Amino acid sequence: MALDLYTPKGCFDLKFPNFRIGNSYARPLPPAPHSVSRGTPLSVFNFPYLVAADFNIHKAAADPSRLLSSTEEKESAPYFNRATYLCYTLLNTPGIYTRFRFTGTHRPSTIDLAFANPRMFSAFRSWDSSTLPFKGSEHTPIVITLRLPLPHNHKPRPH
Repeated sequence: MALDLYTPKGCFDLKFPNFRIGNSYARPLPPAPHSVSRGTPLSVFNFPYLVAADFNIHKAAADPSRLLSSTEEKESAPYFNRATYLCYTLLNTPGIYTRFRFTGTHRPSTIDLAFANPRMFSAFRSWDSSTLPFKGSEHTPIVITLRLPLPHNHKPRPH
């Protein structure tokens, strides 16, 4: 899913008249590693783009205290390699969990990830998963804050 926003005078004090916010859910789906390929949420765009997704992958960059299995490393590598290649920045605060299983046999994890392309990263302000209350899901609500555009100071002109 994607939401395209257009602003005729540009957004976030950039010269781009639009930006996109993407969201996807990539669940494990054999025989392919996941239902959403790495190229779908992590695409090349020449405008500001932010993607927030339940990638269902584990990576030390997002969850440094997790001991990763070779399978987890293998599944996450294509996504993070592509993000690195396209100069995307991971917005998550490392070590902050985004998923809490209701059963006592699973540890919390960080599988909900947010990335910004270079054009959007300059507008990024914060990522927070502690502000909003749980609403019945095992995933925490995440608030991503973008900086407000500076007001345009138009020269005075006669009425």
